Amino acid sequence: MLHTISALLIDDDIWSLRLLKGMLQQCFPDLRIEARTVANTEGDFDIYFIDNLIGGVERAAELASEIRARRPDALLIAFSATLDQRTLKALLLAGCNGACDKTVRDDLPMTMQVTQHYIEGLLAAPAREGRGLRSVLNSIRGLLHEWNTRLEQEATQHP
Repeated sequence: MLHTISALLIDDDIWSLRLLKGMLQQCFPDLRIEARTVANTEGDFDIYFIDNLIGGVERAAELASEIRARRPDALLIAFSATLDQRTLKALLLAGCNGACDKTVRDDLPMTMQVTQHYIEGLLAAPAREGRGLRSVLNSIRGLLHEWNTRLEQEATQHP
């Protein structure tokens, strides 16, 4: 039986949540998506998108740590308009694979590309003998590294 790939989106901004959900549905019609406007990470999902500011409080690093403790192999992306250098470092240390800045036009397409590679890896994983989900993340490591390096460079240029 095939595993249904699922995503959890957490953002208290309903319009941002709808935008992300619509984009994911358009790009990945078979993806099961759950959207929440509260900081609730309960459940097992393959992909997580979490906003940094929820109710005016920076929560993404805390939520990322919760998720990473339960789901070490999940794809975890911070999706926020408040991504300064300090925040990016905290998110990466908490276990985020990457960060999508809502205010940067090129970040959303890069996010969809990373998500596509991750989903393709999950779908191919059962065909690979003796390789787990960690190999899926390893297969997109270069893309994530390139993305995060660019984000760090931008944060350094615009403190």
